[in-house]
Amino acid sequence: MSTHTTVQQLVAQAVEGLIPGGVPDRMTVKIAESIPGGGEHTWSGAVDGLAEVVAAALAGHAVLSASRTDALKIITKVLKQPGGEDRLPAEIICGYPRAVFDGTEPRPKPWMMRVDMLAVRVAAQLPLAGHEIQSPLDRAEDAKRRRDLAGELGALMDGHAELTTAAWYPNRPGDLVHVHYEAAGTRAPFGETYLISAGAHGFLSMQLLTHTLPRDTEVLDGMVGCYAVKDDPDPLSEMWMEAGPHRLTIVRDGRPVHTGAARGEGQ
Repeated sequence: MSTHTTVQQLVAQAVEGLIPGGVPDRMTVKIAESIPGGGEHTWSGAVDGLAEVVAAALAGHAVLSASRTDALKIITKVLKQPGGEDRLPAEIICGYPRAVFDGTEPRPKPWMMRVDMLAVRVAAQLPLAGHEIQSPLDRAEDAKRRRDLAGELGALMDGHAELTTAAWYPNRPGDLVHVHYEAAGTRAPFGETYLISAGAHGFLSMQLLTHTLPRDTEVLDGMVGCYAVKDDPDPLSEMWMEAGPHRLTIVRDGRPVHTGAARGEGQ
């Protein structure tokens, strides 16, 4: 299988995965450009068609040996302007099941996402070289793509063990957890801060306190608060495994107990 074909399949899988349980053959993608003063230009097509455009753009850029940052720039550019640079770049991308156009009732709801956030998801599926630190889930996904079952399970088990054996573990009510997100495409870096609090039945909850994105950010609700949980035995687990410990700062009683990839001293 050629590299071009592999990349095309990975991009298609990343887009199709945005509708859990969806049927790929029934999915279409629409990219809309808002025109100042009203109206819009649109591009729509099958997921495979979008994947082919992205794969073609990546070919010739040696992106599979480039950094994930370089790949993000290329992918974001293609998603924003799949029809060429003669149109204003799109900011929002929507995915429609084909049933939307077949008159099926009730009409299935499309998904909607910022273009730069979709680019992050696509890049995360590509077997890119580089030395950036990965989250436990990213390491597991890389092993899965290599069909390395032992490596996949090992990455997940190692990530869980690193969390549960930390000197400050488990979390306590009052802990502050900050997660940092690097710049992606045209999106500037930003952060979220969560508060751990007592929940029901001896469990813990984690709620979003604040974030650093501008309040007028489009699709804001889909970009922040994703790790908030209620009455969970281990509220930090999902964030730790998915975002990665290298992106987290944990503060207890005014003192940092975990800062990035380095383990905190705890107390």
